[in-house]
Order: sequence, then structure tokens, then C-alpha cells
Amino acid sequence: MERGSCSGEYRVVFQKSFPEVIWQTSDPELVHRKSISSWIEHDNLSKIMPQPCVINIEKILWEITLKLVYSLQGIVFINVIHVAAWTCKIGLFKG
Repeated sequence: MERGSCSGEYRVVFQKSFPEVIWQTSDPELVHRKSISSWIEHDNLSKIMPQPCVINIEKILWEITLKLVYSLQGIVFINVIHVAAWTCKIGLFKG
């Protein structure tokens, strides 16, 4: 799972480069999630790559599905920590 996926174009590259990994994107911004979905459809990855989810890292308990919790093997944060508010950093490490 990745938090802060932004536009999503690099995430489809990751999915295509590592087809054995299911790349679950997430972003709190609706406009970013729409862009991610467009990239997924553009690259014909709809059958492999799930649609982006919403994760608010400022909350200590992240609202993610149990299916995702049990399938999760790692979390990637690219370009998040250095631009995020301090409350996001605290929530990230507590989450």
C-alpha cells in the first residue's frame, strides 16, 4: 500500500514493473484519486490494480478495510514526510 500517491502515473509504472505485487494506492485528495483511477484505466490495469483508497494519516486509527489489513505486506511513503504537517508525521508513526 502507498499513501500519498498523488497523480498516480508512477504507481502504474510500479504495478507494471512488479506484477507479482498488488499496488494499493491511496490519497486524501479526490482529484488525485480520480487521476490515479484514470491512469489505472489508461494502462489497462483495472483487473490487477485496485482503485485508490482514502487514508487520513493524521488519525491514529486508519479507516481501511479488513481485507486490506490482512493482505498488507508493506507501506510505502514517497514524497510525504518532508512536505506533511507535523500531525501527519505523528499519525504516520502511530498508525
